[in-house]
Amino acid sequence: MFGDDNSIGKTIIRNGQDIYQVTGIFADSPKNSHLKFDILLSYITFSEVFNDDGRTETGPFWDGFYAYLLLKPDN
Repeated sequence: MFGDDNSIGKTIIRNGQDIYQVTGIFADSPKNSHLKFDILLSYITFSEVFNDDGRTETGPFWDGFYAYLLLKPDN
């Protein structure tokens, strides 16, 4: 999107009105990952953009939440 320029701190405008600031960059997800995305929003920004406080599963964009455990190799 920004070519070879450093994109941290730059802005993205969506629909000609929503302005987002780039605060991080991810490498492509591994092919075996279930996390597929083109863009990530903070939880607060998501709630504001989609008028969804996320407290109920009846919201139009509910994806639930995942929990992960990191186990020691010897256990």
